[in-house]
Amino acid sequence: MADENRSARGWFAIVVTAVFALGVVLAALPADAAKKPVLIGVSIALSGKFSKSGGLTLRGYKMWQRDINAKGGLLGRKVQLKVYDDESNPTTGAKLMERLITFDKVDLIFGPFSSPVTYATSTVTEKYKFPMIAGGSSSSKPFSRGYKYLFQVMRVNNDSMLGNLLLLKQKGAKTLAIIHSASIYPSSLARGLKKLAKRFGLKLLSVDKYPPKTIDFTSLLIKVKALNPDALFLFGYYPDGLAISKQVKELDLNPRHLSVMLGAGYDEYGSKKGMGADSNYVGGYTGWEPFLKTKGNEEFVKKYFAQFKDDRFLDSHVIYGYISGQVLERAVNQSGSLNRDKIRDAIAKMKFQSFMPGHFEVDPKTGMQIGHQWASFQWQNGKKVIVYPKSDATGELLYPAPPWKSRK
Repeated sequence: MADENRSARGWFAIVVTAVFALGVVLAALPADAAKKPVLIGVSIALSGKFSKSGGLTLRGYKMWQRDINAKGGLLGRKVQLKVYDDESNPTTGAKLMERLITFDKVDLIFGPFSSPVTYATSTVTEKYKFPMIAGGSSSSKPFSRGYKYLFQVMRVNNDSMLGNLLLLKQKGAKTLAIIHSASIYPSSLARGLKKLAKRFGLKLLSVDKYPPKTIDFTSLLIKVKALNPDALFLFGYYPDGLAISKQVKELDLNPRHLSVMLGAGYDEYGSKKGMGADSNYVGGYTGWEPFLKTKGNEEFVKKYFAQFKDDRFLDSHVIYGYISGQVLERAVNQSGSLNRDKIRDAIAKMKFQSFMPGHFEVDPKTGMQIGHQWASFQWQNGKKVIVYPKSDATGELLYPAPPWKSRK
């Protein structure tokens, strides 16, 4: 009988221990779940024609990831990025966005680079009600469809050249010509410039476009040379922007002002790898520069070069990526959760000072950026000089530019 009692007591102890252990495991599950990283999906151009800008935007995302994790993460959870290469292809980007949401089960989304890919991928994020902060699109087209979950970091580009035309008008320019890539973003820049030209009473002599993969611009430039405009505006991405700039000189085309966007916006444009000294007098617009005196900007630049020590240049796309992270961080903290509808509502009402001129604020009905401002620059003595607005200016627009053959 005593043996039976001892046996029963032994089994009872085993059961109690097992139940206690099970309770400990069950109690620990929520804490373990809370430590699971917040997974943010990114489909962005790491190859193809947008890869330069896409790679720099991703650097901005990664800089923010490093900073937020150093502060303890989002809601006490570390942030992890799930990154795919969309190959600069809108169709690929949309498929990868679908995969991130349905297969990888990401918690949140960062936008791709370029307006065409943003347009395609946002149809997916809108369907699944994922807020997407578009750090790589300043075209109005993706934001013209009444979407509720798409938000813009860069200001829409319709008035991006306002400062350039205002200054040219003041300097006495009367005529201009436009050559642009047929892709969405450069085309929208051309449309915006046409409206501004009409507003300022400047005569538009010609508007010509070329297929995105064009490498020889001779016929277009010869046409413009015969028209002899006071100002020539070239709109395309960096590779074609650099190529067409070189052909402008080779053909001895001498407008009294030359703007090259997006090419001249990169620091590399004025380097030996780009146009070198031939970049002087070339203008453009910018949303940000490392030498701006905006709050926290100097510290950010130092942090960038401490983290990325190769020969890649820091440009505004890094800032757009980083600000995307700041927006997401504020929205999550304000909503106190990863609830995507609450995050969406927080972004729609958000307003804060950033590294860019002006401030972050979107139109709550369209998601378009209304707080940030565009600045105008001109390359002078191998450096970009802000010429507009006056509050941020570091120099004056030089006009007219001397002919190529008279330059040293």
